[in-house]
Amino acid sequence: MKKSLLAGCIALASAGTQAELSPMSEFELHNVTGQAGVDIELDVGVQIGEIRYTDTEEVVGGVSDGDGGSLTISDVYIGGGENRSTLFGFSNPGNTANLNNLRFKIDIDQDGSLLVLGEPTSGGVGVVDILLTTGEIAVEGAGGINRHVLVDSISMYGGALALEMRVDGATNDIELYTAIGIEDLDIDMSSSFGIVIEDAVVAGNAYNEKLAANRTPDASDRVAKLYVNMSTDVADGVKFDFASPFDDENVIDIRMPSVSVGGSQLGGIVIDDLQFRGVSMVVSGR
Repeated sequence: MKKSLLAGCIALASAGTQAELSPMSEFELHNVTGQAGVDIELDVGVQIGEIRYTDTEEVVGGVSDGDGGSLTISDVYIGGGENRSTLFGFSNPGNTANLNNLRFKIDIDQDGSLLVLGEPTSGGVGVVDILLTTGEIAVEGAGGINRHVLVDSISMYGGALALEMRVDGATNDIELYTAIGIEDLDIDMSSSFGIVIEDAVVAGNAYNEKLAANRTPDASDRVAKLYVNMSTDVADGVKFDFASPFDDENVIDIRMPSVSVGGSQLGGIVIDDLQFRGVSMVVSGR
């Protein structure tokens, strides 16, 4: 139940530190989280009527640049998998509608680095269950003209095993790691492209191999280990670097057993060992 946990963590982190991120060893993490600090346990459900990004129009010398359109995401819900009794194929009763069973341990060490460790508090298979759903994702012109629906709806149910974040006291970088898996992903794009994806799975890089060997993937196989280093040490932007120091991070397996196009069943798609370890990008405004 906790994907908004990322947003909360990043908000806490950016509220006041600077950092360069060097990967923390398990020993260092244990030392950190064993010290005195602050614990925060979450029990929340988030509902958002609409998220709207507008590409603001600029007028220079009486001439418009032609911008002013918007991208909208409607009916966003972030919470727990209520009424779902399993997670990652294992019994996990007692799921609620809220994002809960999550504790953040927060410490600040002597050099001013902020350290945040998110982990399940108890119960089930030791995984925090997460449900994210949306309504329509659409683009429209200024004043709502020429509205086109890109995605009719998204439903994503899964779980998280861990979240670690470090903001170093000497620079402005943020190092973020999470272990998260998607057990049931449904994407409806029938209005725009006629495509519907149902019951998709996003997991770690050993998931497909376990299934091919007629073995049952365990919880650690079902989560993808994701790492990113965010740095503001670039001109007018933020750099996202996915070059993980560990070989099993930023490599995922994807299974889409049901894909239909134009109302007809296309079949299933399997993607094995999708790597984005070499991806680096800079996001900036203009």
